[in-house]
Amino acid sequence: ARARARLTLRRAETEPGTSLRMIVTRALNRQSEAKLQEMLLELEQRGGLDPKSLMSLQQLPMAMIVIGGQPPTTPIADLKTIELLPPNLVAQVTPARSEELIQKATNWLDKSVEAVGGRDRLLQLKGFQTEARLEAEQAPPVDEVVQWSIDGTARRKRTVLGTVVETDLTDKAWVESSGDKKTQLTPTEARWQLSEIERHPLAILSAYVRGTLKFRLLADRVLDGRNYLVLEATGERFDRLRLAIDRQSGLIRTVETWTTSPQGTPTAFVDTWTDHRSIDGLRFPFRRVTVVDDNASRRVTNFSKIAARFE
Repeated sequence: ARARARLTLRRAETEPGTSLRMIVTRALNRQSEAKLQEMLLELEQRGGLDPKSLMSLQQLPMAMIVIGGQPPTTPIADLKTIELLPPNLVAQVTPARSEELIQKATNWLDKSVEAVGGRDRLLQLKGFQTEARLEAEQAPPVDEVVQWSIDGTARRKRTVLGTVVETDLTDKAWVESSGDKKTQLTPTEARWQLSEIERHPLAILSAYVRGTLKFRLLADRVLDGRNYLVLEATGERFDRLRLAIDRQSGLIRTVETWTTSPQGTPTAFVDTWTDHRSIDGLRFPFRRVTVVDDNASRRVTNFSKIAARFE
């Protein structure tokens, strides 16, 4: 962790693209210069055990958990065998049960499709453009313009503290620029940035009606007095993608994703979508609250303008 933190900082000093991304990331995550230096100082504090404590620790009996295989024939004191999964849970994850859960999820997704404007209108959707302001406590606001297309390409422009950062994710260009400075993004970096845009409920439902994204029913929950159906995406497109659909309205209220950053760090995002308004026959949410890594950071996106493109 010490080495990676220092390498990242040095990279930001020599690569304009990395520096621009760090400016935006720190603004969104409310990370001041003082906070950054405090975190680096904590990393430099070398902890450890004194020799006496280490010797005492070594005197404790060792515990080992082995999954799979057979226990040794030689008797071992205190050996205990456990079932890896309860028998009823094993029955629930059989292929037949999986298909049943996919069908149940399909029924609720069809209701969600109707709630936002219907299958025919979604199939006509080619993309959309949004204008929004992103705000977080103790951080400067970020103005953002996003153009997204159904073919999986996008453009984004962010303005923070007078600095404009433009990202081109079209035709495998994968370029980030500010003024005359341009940086080529790796496929991993491009995928990371595009996944944030693809978490939009209309992008998810558009993929569903085109058959490129499937879900299975995961749970039935009650949150704040309302009933929600939790669905989980199948396949390998996302590390993990879950939706919470309002049982009454059929609208997607939250989108939860786990994804791996370009630095190899697993990151959890939970987007809560509200304030739905009709735009050319489709209902778009105009407010998003994003919580990262269980309240490590929280930002609010208020959309001021949304324009849809159709075939």
